[in-house]
Amino acid sequence: MKKILVADDDPGIVDVMQILLEDDGFEVILTMDGKKVKTLCKQSPDLIFLDIWMSGMDGKIICKELKSDPSTRGIPVVLFSAN
Repeated sequence: MKKILVADDDPGIVDVMQILLEDDGFEVILTMDGKKVKTLCKQSPDLIFLDIWMSGMDGKIICKELKSDPSTRGIPVVLFSAN
């Protein structure tokens, strides 16, 4: 089963993403805290949906950190925003 990490600070978006992705057969890892994304990557997600405007931490910075780390650079990241 493919794993998808969803990181967004809006609980409504997190809930909808979880429902949609689990209905399509994916295992879903959720966080509303941008600081936890790197730690959650230890669970080896196959894809990351990352909010650009997370409170507390900018999604673009998180993405740059992931892409500069050899252990996470191969994970595809989809940046998105509700705006």
